[in-house]
Amino acid sequence: MICLPSVARHQGVCLYCYPKSKKEQQQSQSQSAKDMLIQLFDNMGGVAVLPTEQALQSAMMTTCIMGPFYGIMKRNRDWLLVQQQQQQQAAAAAAGDDDDDIDDDDDINNTFSKKEATKLILKQYLGMIQDALRVVDDVDNDNNNNNNHDIHENRLEELIAEQTPGGINEQSLRNFDTLGGLDAYDQIMDAILQRIQGTTDGSIQEKTP
Repeated sequence: MICLPSVARHQGVCLYCYPKSKKEQQQSQSQSAKDMLIQLFDNMGGVAVLPTEQALQSAMMTTCIMGPFYGIMKRNRDWLLVQQQQQQQAAAAAAGDDDDDIDDDDDINNTFSKKEATKLILKQYLGMIQDALRVVDDVDNDNNNNNNHDIHENRLEELIAEQTPGGINEQSLRNFDTLGGLDAYDQIMDAILQRIQGTTDGSIQEKTP
């Protein structure tokens, strides 16, 4: 079983590999143990049952992208702080060199602290994830809905399509793709799998100009 630390708070999904074989199917005790473990893991936030070790190795990619995820959030936070610092310096320059004027200028002093900026970024990402899951969770709780599979399957496509045509979010995704961001993620995921499988050390060589 593979999982993220968040399962300790009953959040996240456990990856559980239980290979199927004719011998195992004939052993009711083995099936009973499997069902018990699945129920246990499901109560910890969810479980994905995988039939082969190869399938487990591929799914482990989802547990190995915390680093890039947190790295992007840190870059967002740091960018915000730099922007505010530059704006503060520009406002101070416009106010002149009088320290009393600078101290009394609310536009200069009312900026995010590092703590506040960190919380803002974390909360914004959490809001995006919660919004993405909201419809999926609502459908899961609606036993009368016959379109569950389609909603789950196409949720990410729907979220992308919901971006306002010509809007900043649509443009940001397009710019990210143009700069190779999505392709870079493909390479990262491939490298993760190669390291898990032991075929490489997972390193990606820096491209020479």
